[in-house]
Amino acid sequence: MCEIIELTLEQSGAYKSIKPMLDGNIFHVTPLHNLASILHDRGIRPNDSGNLEGAFGNHPKSYARVRSRVSLFDFHNPPESKIEEHIKKCMPTRDASADMPLAFLLLAESYWSNVIPYSTDEFDANLDKQVVPHVEATYSGTIPLEAIKQIIKATFTEDPDSVANILKRARDNAL
Repeated sequence: MCEIIELTLEQSGAYKSIKPMLDGNIFHVTPLHNLASILHDRGIRPNDSGNLEGAFGNHPKSYARVRSRVSLFDFHNPPESKIEEHIKKCMPTRDASADMPLAFLLLAESYWSNVIPYSTDEFDANLDKQVVPHVEATYSGTIPLEAIKQIIKATFTEDPDSVANILKRARDNAL
């Protein structure tokens, strides 16, 4: 069995807090409640039918979905400048909240050769699809559970004094 790490992160700084653990890795992100079925099925399946709840919604033109591939974040191949330039288009912690804990499944290095990395040619040919340049990679077919070296189970807390929460409370009180 792979290593499992459990973290609790403040929602507002979640990406900055978890990024050092993700640097240099290729990984998949999913809502934590999907982890049980991944473990049961002994793998991460492509969401080609759109019936699996993803951490980033179920866009019908998802680059990975229309190819029956698993979508991955690639923090290994692109230079850091490209990661930082494009990661804002789809942060690994984008939908993180107290109600949406996440699981980060890090791919073992021995499986990296099976990953289909970003390419300019593929991107240019698929401008009508939802794809994140340089950062999004894919895996054709199911990623077997033995390909996962580490699972990070992340739950999130909200700072009640954050600007976002103050505005949310003000909006809720006005309604």
